[in-house]
Amino acid sequence: MNVICPHCNSRLTLAALTEDAAARKLFGLLAGCGTAGSALIAYLGLFKPPKQALRWARAYRLAEETVAMSRQAEATSDQLATACMRTVSALGERRKGSDWQPLSNHRYLARVLDAVLQEAPSQPGSLQTARSPFTTGPRSKRLAALEVLDED
Repeated sequence: MNVICPHCNSRLTLAALTEDAAARKLFGLLAGCGTAGSALIAYLGLFKPPKQALRWARAYRLAEETVAMSRQAEATSDQLATACMRTVSALGERRKGSDWQPLSNHRYLARVLDAVLQEAPSQPGSLQTARSPFTTGPRSKRLAALEVLDED
C-alpha cells in the first residue's frame, strides 16, 4: 500500500516504514500511548542530531524510556502529552539556533512532568488539554474563560 508523506508529498509504501523491527515496536508503543502519541513524536525530535536522522532503534528506546518514566510518576496520557508539548515549546526556539545540541537524556522532561503533576486538578474529570507549541491562544471561548479563572 502506497502512502503520501504529508510534509514532502513523496510516495512510499507502508511496508518500507515497517521493515525495521524497531520501527514496528515504536508504532505499537505510540498506538498504546493514547493522547500522548503525537506529543511524544514531537518530543523525540529533540533528540535528532542536526545533520542526521534519528535511528528507529534509538527512537524506540527513547520512547520506551519516556513512557516508563511517566508510568513511574503515575502520570496520565494527557499529563504526559502536556509535559512533552511544553518541553518542545520551551526548547523550540533554542533548537533553531546554530549552536543547538540535541537532548541526551530526559531530565528536562522529568522536571516539566513534575510541574504538570503538581498542577493536576484536585477534582477528577477536570478539563486538561495538551497545547500544541504552534498555537498562541486558547482554542475556544470556553477555554479562554477557563484560563482566566485559573490565573486567579
